Amino acid sequence: MHPTLKEVVDGIRKEFPTDKPVKLIVTPSIIGPGCGYCEVFTCKNEVCAYTVHVRESRIVILMIETFIHEWAHVLDIDKHGIYRKHAHRSSWGVQYAKLWQYFENNFGAS
Repeated sequence: MHPTLKEVVDGIRKEFPTDKPVKLIVTPSIIGPGCGYCEVFTCKNEVCAYTVHVRESRIVILMIETFIHEWAHVLDIDKHGIYRKHAHRSSWGVQYAKLWQYFENNFGAS
């Protein structure tokens, strides 16, 4: 049986936490192209919260992949600060790889 988005989100939040609040919004429409995005909120020039937006889909793995992609942004910004140029810098790739490996190991994806 395939995992649900909630199962994956709960597992990733537990194994790869952040000390800042992160709201997840699954919505039928996303601003701009793509399947999701990570919104960063700052307070006094410091990151203080995130909202991860994921486009709703009947194809659950698409929502899971999008969540993993966006959670990698959360972790990367937490560790290395807000992006100056490229949102998919190498440090983001490291976070994405760790998250994808966790997903494969715990939910049997290939």
